[in-house]
Amino acid sequence: MKYTTPFGYTEGADIVTNGCLDMKMVLPGMLYAVIGIAVAYWKYSRKDIC
Repeated sequence: MKYTTPFGYTEGADIVTNGCLDMKMVLPGMLYAVIGIAVAYWKYSRKDIC
């Protein structure tokens, strides 16, 4: 469950210690978000609600 939430990709202690986010962990999270939005848009656009 750690990697299914956006909070699992960054640790507060790492941000305070390093002063930045770990991009190796942030980029997959951003990729999952973009894919999720694209799939949701595709599924929504196929519905006939008009």
